[in-house]
Amino acid sequence: MRKLFAIAAMIVFVVQGCASTSFKDLKPISQTDIYKVIAEVKRQLGVYTAYQRSPLGYPSVIANSRTKVCGNGLLGFDIVSVKMELLSTSEGTVSAGVAVSPVPVGGGAVGGSVGASQVTTDSQVLLIQEEVSLSSKALDYQPGALENAPIAKAMVNLWSAALQSGGDASDICLKLKQGSTDANTFKMSINVVKGINGKVSVGLAPVTLTGGGEFKGTTGNTITVKFEPHDFRQPPPPRPRPCLPRDTRPECQKHFIPA
Repeated sequence: MRKLFAIAAMIVFVVQGCASTSFKDLKPISQTDIYKVIAEVKRQLGVYTAYQRSPLGYPSVIANSRTKVCGNGLLGFDIVSVKMELLSTSEGTVSAGVAVSPVPVGGGAVGGSVGASQVTTDSQVLLIQEEVSLSSKALDYQPGALENAPIAKAMVNLWSAALQSGGDASDICLKLKQGSTDANTFKMSINVVKGINGKVSVGLAPVTLTGGGEFKGTTGNTITVKFEPHDFRQPPPPRPRPCLPRDTRPECQKHFIPA
């Protein structure tokens, strides 16, 4: 298990040089597409949770459990929250009947050349953190679904690498800390592409190393998944009842529902 965290750090990120991210490389998302992006991220995380429940997921882990140097192979990562940092722009956005025109702003803003005195593309950063919970309806995992869900595929690869490292010879063992506030996270830089049909696709993007030694997504858009170790002693939690109109139960105060 001692290789777990090294593998987690390397599995998705590709460092391209040591220069800081250039403003011209950032990719703001139209405000009208922001919630399409959020819905697509949610869909991909749902592919991961469906994979966990499928025969390829936890049932397979239990069936292949065996004596190892550390533990017996009962290892899993349950997503508990996701933080999204999305760079948006109102240029060209039409929302609620209001057309937003480009507004000149000071130099150095996203979209203009570095050091320019005037640029026409505005930008805003939307930073949200969402708890992850079961919906009222389970979706079965479909074979090949990971190929269209790169975020889910990255999480599965992380899980697979951790399982494979359990047999490595070591004088110590490591165990994921339950309830950690500042760890057990997986940060991914994402790239958003909008097709001619208006459909939004979300893939993984490279990161760069800033002058201060911090990893930053080259597009300006990142998601950070927080996970906890799976408790194999507990049965799967029940799904909530569907919410009725004007239902004021706390579990009905949910949003970011895909179209």
